Amino acid sequence: LTPCEENAIVNLLLQMAEFGQPVRIKHIPSLAFIVARQRSTNKPVKPPGRNWARAFEKHHPELKARKSTALDWD
Repeated sequence: LTPCEENAIVNLLLQMAEFGQPVRIKHIPSLAFIVARQRSTNKPVKPPGRNWARAFEKHHPELKARKSTALDWD
């Protein structure tokens, strides 16, 4: 991803967390793949690798993976 595309994904993830709807880490590579496919290039885009999401999280310290607990129905 380009730095601009990375910033867009980081902003989306932070905004979703602020709204109370955090994105699961397993869905982040699919978001990146969707963003990368939107580029108009002749070269086909490969999906991110298996450990890409963890590396992305380490590269952007403002993102923090947390375990979420289920909400009580009462």
